[in-house]
Amino acid sequence: MNFTRTLRLVVISTMILLLNSKTTFSQDLLVTNTNDSINCIIDGPKGSFLLYKVLEEGKVVSKAIRIDNVTFSAKNYYKYDISKQVTLKNKINNRTVFNVGFEYTNLYKFFDEGKTPELNSYLKDLSTNYAAHLEIHYLLTKRIGIGFRYNLYNSSAREDSMPYVNYGRTYYLNFKDDLTIHTFSPEIIFRTPIYKDFYFMRLSFGPDFNLYSNPYLINGYNYEVRSTKYGYSFGVTNEFILSDNIGFTVFARYSNAIINKVDFIENGNSSEINLTGFEKININRYSIGASLLIR
Repeated sequence: MNFTRTLRLVVISTMILLLNSKTTFSQDLLVTNTNDSINCIIDGPKGSFLLYKVLEEGKVVSKAIRIDNVTFSAKNYYKYDISKQVTLKNKINNRTVFNVGFEYTNLYKFFDEGKTPELNSYLKDLSTNYAAHLEIHYLLTKRIGIGFRYNLYNSSAREDSMPYVNYGRTYYLNFKDDLTIHTFSPEIIFRTPIYKDFYFMRLSFGPDFNLYSNPYLINGYNYEVRSTKYGYSFGVTNEFILSDNIGFTVFARYSNAIINKVDFIENGNSSEINLTGFEKININRYSIGASLLIR
């Protein structure tokens, strides 16, 4: 009887101690962006992570969570004092991100059915090459940002003795082209996590401003065509985060612009020419590529 009463008191006392221990330990609170609440002891931020301790099966376990996954944190939450709320410097959001890389670009409409097969083959060679790009963007929130993108496309082609038919007569001409397109693009960005903190998908779109330049030679005579043209573009980018500051991207992008007015330069003299029908220069293009991500 006395033994049973003593055992009962020991069990009750142990339970009270455990409850008090848990209550005392779990005095801080974290709330994640998935609305999970974590009772813990907050140790503080370290880099882009927040360190904390939790009680699991009677043992103290140290853990870490990325700061951008925390929507709320408070010290001594169960004796809450707003002055003790932890201020976290978010190193993932509200930061500038740089991308620099290369891409394979195809001006798939640069050649047209209205041109001769020989000229189309020549223009097809001119319309496919690698391009370089530089992109900078700034996240306003976890999912929305603004950015700016610069793209440089350059290609060249040469063909000797290309047949050219004019009024029933065939001429053989020597062609050489050097094509350059500079594209400047402000962007709106939507970014969403796909897999933990490693894989994100980024959608971007915005207007393009294209600077088009095409110096060329025909039988040794120099000419040049220049133009400026507004257009638009959109892209899908896959971000893979390797560390707090480094990652890489794989992307696909589409750009749209058709040039219908050019400056034609011959012997230093420039004249403006309006293009119609198949004369228009179609620089619609798609690109696939990869880049280094630095933040």
